Amino acid sequence: MKPLRASTWSRAFVVSVVLTVFMSGSCNAMIWHRDAQSSRYHEPEGVMTSVVSLHYTPLQVLGGCGVLLNAETVLTAGHAVDGWAVSSIYVRLGDQVRVVQEIMRHPDTKVDLAVIRLADSIGPERSLPIAMGALSQGERVWMGGYGISGPLIENDKNAIAAAAARLNFASGYRTGRFASGYNRITHVGSHRNQIVFDAPGDDSELEEVLPSLFDSGSPVFVQRDGEWRLAGITVTVSNRMSPNYGDRGSHESVHAAHVWLVKVLADR
Repeated sequence: MKPLRASTWSRAFVVSVVLTVFMSGSCNAMIWHRDAQSSRYHEPEGVMTSVVSLHYTPLQVLGGCGVLLNAETVLTAGHAVDGWAVSSIYVRLGDQVRVVQEIMRHPDTKVDLAVIRLADSIGPERSLPIAMGALSQGERVWMGGYGISGPLIENDKNAIAAAAARLNFASGYRTGRFASGYNRITHVGSHRNQIVFDAPGDDSELEEVLPSLFDSGSPVFVQRDGEWRLAGITVTVSNRMSPNYGDRGSHESVHAAHVWLVKVLADR
């Protein structure tokens, strides 16, 4: 995202966008324990090369993420596109930017999923593998996105929100830089396929991350039959201000939406 000019209008506009998205719950990204010994910033690899960022005009504000099902089709959270005109949304993959041709919301308004069809293909041709069947306790998940990221400041519950509102992320958080890592599922709740993640400790993942702010639409991958497969799309976290470790996040099940996805892909 290009640096924004600090004019009164542009600053007020972006603050309003940030706070509107924040208050509505359109907020997920990668954060990690502040005492972590290694960075969670990596160049995307494997299935993570399918993760894209969503930008909104007129100022190309970063506001969400998605994942490429193929070179022309993006799956994201429904609320990441709700209220935006097709012409106002751009999809970015590395230095490639594409305009949106069509948005298809899941027919069940309670399911927070949407498909974006691009006007032109982006990246190499691909067919993202999907995990069939529900997630279960103990499974390892791989998450990544371009939203606000950095080590969690555990004793300042307003740190992320304040940093976003100031637009300078002075608290050490970054936005627009890819971050990824792992976690393990303690259990999956019945409400909106809510994932409860493993708390940190001796048995936790070395590169553990949790969802936080400004990455709605980011993918949750699970390893099945020796490969990483798309299992969910992140839509909410339980504490928007400063999620605690071991806390829960919510995702929409890709498996549960598979029939709809097959139809959408067949109609392209």
